[in-house]
Amino acid sequence: MFRTRIADDLDLLVRTVEPADRAHLLAGFSHLSERSRFFRFLGGVTRLSEKDLARFTARSNSEHCAIGALNMSVVPPDPVAIARYERLDTDQESAEMAQESAEMAVTVIDAYQGRGVGPLLIGAIAFCAAEAGIKRFVAYVHPENRGMIQLMISLGAHIADAAEGEITFDMPLHRDAEGYPDTRAGKQMRLAYGLMAHHARESAARPTG
Repeated sequence: MFRTRIADDLDLLVRTVEPADRAHLLAGFSHLSERSRFFRFLGGVTRLSEKDLARFTARSNSEHCAIGALNMSVVPPDPVAIARYERLDTDQESAEMAQESAEMAVTVIDAYQGRGVGPLLIGAIAFCAAEAGIKRFVAYVHPENRGMIQLMISLGAHIADAAEGEITFDMPLHRDAEGYPDTRAGKQMRLAYGLMAHHARESAARPTG
């Protein structure tokens, strides 16, 4: 989809996740600390099941999207992060609200955290979601995951619920990248929007057949 350099000259290839990316997913999972796994899955997950692998590497469509990042500075390329969303089921909310909402999650390998990768990938999936008619992301965050809490707030999300062991964030999505806050994370989202829009224009301009 696109290639870019961010903090510390990190050379990233950002693209949609495919079924053939199972090895990348497993390698990335193996490099997550126990704490990062706990925060991502809100529980003690020690391995990814076949069902997990199939779900996380399913081809993207209007109902869900997964985008990953690879570090192209090393050979072979190193898995860096993955972000994904799934449109909410109608039994979770009203039918109209569910069609406009999606659950979002992002995972960044410990060695790459704090370098702007998270908001870049959130921006990439937000672009896809907005194009698919989704108007907000819902994210479930552990109360001790201060980094993710700060990130969500810096992207314009607000706390919708704060139950024991889980904070629910609502994050409005925008078709125009200028709708996101003028924060460091917001700028990474804007960068992603610009790169995704460029990719979309190039794809549309390619001859078919």
